Amino acid sequence: MNQAWVHIRAALTLLGAPHILLVLSCIATMLLANPDPFMRDAICDRGVCFYSNSAMGYNTLFYDFASGALITIIFYWILIRWPEHNKRQRIKRTFAAHYRNFKLACIENFLAVADNGFASSFPEKLLSVQAFRDYFKEPVGDGKNRWHAVANNMSDYYLDVTVSRMEILRQEISFLLREVDLSEGDAFEVLKRLSHAMTLQRNASTDYDSISSFLGFFWELFAGWDFVSGYRERDFVEEIIDTL
Repeated sequence: MNQAWVHIRAALTLLGAPHILLVLSCIATMLLANPDPFMRDAICDRGVCFYSNSAMGYNTLFYDFASGALITIIFYWILIRWPEHNKRQRIKRTFAAHYRNFKLACIENFLAVADNGFASSFPEKLLSVQAFRDYFKEPVGDGKNRWHAVANNMSDYYLDVTVSRMEILRQEISFLLREVDLSEGDAFEVLKRLSHAMTLQRNASTDYDSISSFLGFFWELFAGWDFVSGYRERDFVEEIIDTL
């Protein structure tokens, strides 16, 4: 029952409130203007009656108009809205998978740099912003934490691999922005800013200032840090994916 209600809500969301109202209006008009006056008689029995010398002509006109509008909406939904919805969902699933793989690959690199190794299933435990920041904020000695260890021990190899992962994700973001209408909400601007930030980091080096900026980008992304509001409870990219 709950699953059926989820599908019904998804269908109503896909159809859209204006279309739902229009469909209901068309159905109501067809019932009232039907050649068989059962609905008009039922309403008239309750004291609401309409009389006209040209009732048959008006009823035919309204019935034909409402039925034509209803058929148009149905075909629009089948031929345009439903294929667009399926396309959007395919892109959403693909982008979600790419982003998850990006996070896992980068976390693996950071663990390799900070801890010189990790258990195969451990990176998945750090996918949430809370788990990531708790782990990398743990002290490792000399008043420093693991994130400091990542910055101090980052090699050219792991830096190049991480930059390559960033470029792959940036291309996926560009594809998403090109193929999916994100005009509603702030998703478009947020993803554009993320893409620009990645572009600025593609020439990162192991120099102190460069690596600080580079890892600062990842701390905002993976640990949920925001200079205005502080730490977030969830990865903002994953929140955007949920809205697609």
